[in-house]
Amino acid sequence: MPEANVLYCILCGSFIHYQSPRAAWQVEFRAIRVTHDKEKKRFLTGVGGFIHRDIPFSAPSNPNQRYDDKEYRVSPLDEFVPFLSAASRVDIGYVFHDLCWNLLNALTYPNPVPIDRFYDICRSLPLRSSNWLHWGHSYGGLLRTDRVYYPWEVAHFSGMITGSVTNPKMSQYYYNKQDPWNIPELRQMLSETKERPIQEPSSDALMISCIPHEHKDCFSALPVELCEEILMKLLLEDIASLRLASRSFASLPLTQYFWSSRFRPGMDRDFIFEATIPNRDSVVNAGRRDWRALYHQTGRSLLDGSALTNRRRIWNCNRSLAKLLSTEPLDKVRLEKADRYNNIVWKVVGTGYNLSPTSSMLYDRLHVQAARLPSEISQIAVSLVTLNDKQYVSGIRLSARKGPGVDMGYIMPGSEIVLDLESEKGTSATLSGFITAVGPNGIHALRATTLEGILSKWAGCPGATPVTLRLCTNEGISHLKCAFDGFKLVELSVPDTEVGSHERPPHLPLRTTAIWYPDVPPEDVFLHDSTFTGKDVPQYGYHPLIHVMFGGPQGSYLKYLTRISVTVSRQIIVGMCFEYGGEGAPVEQLQAGRNTIGADNSSKISFAIDGPRGEILTGIQVNGDFCKNIASIKVTTNRHRPFTFQPNVIPQLKFPLGPHFRKKRGKIEITPGTTIIGIYIMHLLVVGIAS
Repeated sequence: MPEANVLYCILCGSFIHYQSPRAAWQVEFRAIRVTHDKEKKRFLTGVGGFIHRDIPFSAPSNPNQRYDDKEYRVSPLDEFVPFLSAASRVDIGYVFHDLCWNLLNALTYPNPVPIDRFYDICRSLPLRSSNWLHWGHSYGGLLRTDRVYYPWEVAHFSGMITGSVTNPKMSQYYYNKQDPWNIPELRQMLSETKERPIQEPSSDALMISCIPHEHKDCFSALPVELCEEILMKLLLEDIASLRLASRSFASLPLTQYFWSSRFRPGMDRDFIFEATIPNRDSVVNAGRRDWRALYHQTGRSLLDGSALTNRRRIWNCNRSLAKLLSTEPLDKVRLEKADRYNNIVWKVVGTGYNLSPTSSMLYDRLHVQAARLPSEISQIAVSLVTLNDKQYVSGIRLSARKGPGVDMGYIMPGSEIVLDLESEKGTSATLSGFITAVGPNGIHALRATTLEGILSKWAGCPGATPVTLRLCTNEGISHLKCAFDGFKLVELSVPDTEVGSHERPPHLPLRTTAIWYPDVPPEDVFLHDSTFTGKDVPQYGYHPLIHVMFGGPQGSYLKYLTRISVTVSRQIIVGMCFEYGGEGAPVEQLQAGRNTIGADNSSKISFAIDGPRGEILTGIQVNGDFCKNIASIKVTTNRHRPFTFQPNVIPQLKFPLGPHFRKKRGKIEITPGTTIIGIYIMHLLVVGIAS
């Protein structure tokens, strides 16, 4: 595990050795922080360096100053709290190597990194591990991550990797220490390739012979110039596949013009920006440079775990961030002056922001905006942003044929999906709610519903993300409320019209109020809501319910069910597995929660069931502690065979029985004529499963 007081660069994930006097690039850092006055203005510091252990953390407040300038003296205004862990959250400074900051600016070239937007994005990242921000990557493989069991989960960091024995040079553990900015080897290669050979072959040696005229493919009708432009848009691995598939492309020469495209933004060698960013040398030599030789020379260097390899790692880690920084939303001032309509009681779907300030899950809602909606809406435009392959909703525009529309959040005109709510006759619709795909970090997709029965397409990517019907109503929505962090939508709310109604049931049906994965259970499945203790969990938290239909459609899998097993860790059941066998079995197993036996002393308890001969489950009873953790599960079958999955009777478990009060849950009463074909559990990010 990382040490509590060790500082890591938020851009590359490596150490910042600010308490080491050695002269290395990892000592020098900058930060984006806030001023000490009431304005809390964000700014970039100067270059900080070695700080004695008895001196408070600091960096020059002047961005043009350095810690080793002769005239520089530390003042109280230079002192600030660096981001070290979730405990230090308020008014902190986000610290990074000075050279990593240079690389980020090279990524956003020709525009400088916008300071305010950078700080807001950092504040919007979840704090689920000490010492590192969660950008959605492992810093190019530098960090170890805990296993996740569902695609929407966020892996916790468990520390840095260790060195590789088989190929130490190519281990991030070794090459992350190398200077990614000042690379003498790269300067040498750039110098050697300034001029291409006078006698240069007109094309590369072809791995596939030129196609005879009688065997032309569909691309042969295209002009050579167009084919070359197609190649220039593709990464090299895609080009290799295309040349294998098409003889027209296989016979096409890979010219210097093609090889120069490899160094353009978004391509294989864009991190060698010295070759393309204009300066006196590049303007003169770009037309004469031997791009092919430069590509192959840098390729050999990348195979040796060099400083260039470290640059590529850092560059790729921040590629998505740079794109997000370069995308400016419209009218941010509107967010800061938004109404809130605090007199309305809201139904909320979000990511669990209403947590205690000491929670390691905490991150910020920067803006809350509420608005009255037009009575009839013709279309909804949903703005989308992406960070490291995760797409989020960033803003919503609601348009009406009559009267002004409503804009909420960060509107991105070039990245919108339009939901048309007009009928075939051209009449507008009355918005009645949203089906929402929500993950632990934000809202990924929306689908609008109307009183006229229109169900829109999805705006965003709902795949592999829990969904909920909580915001779908039987009335027109008069208002809408949104909460945003620094770049995305994190909470969506509609008025709760059922508050105070005498007709409201004691417990709202889970089918329409819970967050479900992989989808909302069908209407013909009984959920037995009254026996599920998780129904009392507050809705403002993020606790997806995962259903596993182990019986299959209409119970068709039951005849193949041969074994039920549970995974136990620290005397708590954290997973349940259903195994199938026999000829024609549709699947090998279905899993709820964790399954793998790992280093956490987890174990398995199994129960054989004779599904092929008609044995089925007829009863399930669950016991747990005051935390709603599952302590035991008792099942019975139609052959009157009871079995209890009882973790604390396993002798190999090393953990003592905790002081938890055991509570027997209600037994599920099976309606005559029905069959148990599935289970659902509440997924907790730390424990595993509950309720």
